[in-house]
Amino acid sequence: MNQSSEDRKPEIADVAWHHLAPHLERDALIVVSPDLDLNESAKAVARDDTSLVKEWIANGKLSKPSAEQLAEWEEDRTREFTCTIAQPFVLMQDKKRS
Repeated sequence: MNQSSEDRKPEIADVAWHHLAPHLERDALIVVSPDLDLNESAKAVARDDTSLVKEWIANGKLSKPSAEQLAEWEEDRTREFTCTIAQPFVLMQDKKRS
């Protein structure tokens, strides 16, 4: 029995900021609050669970990187994030804040 892409556990990896920065150019980075499970967040985005994703956005649990965050990350381009992909997005959690 084949699992759909939404049913599979997303692959998680620790990635340095300098590897994530190119995804910023295509507006594909999503910052996930440390109190959300990264796997569950990726599954919700992948299955297009609009109501749940909208709720997380409204509560500040999912967001695009802020100018302040970007400036901080650019100062330490080796800073690591825990990441996963939910096409076309890269979901990321700051390891320093987790």
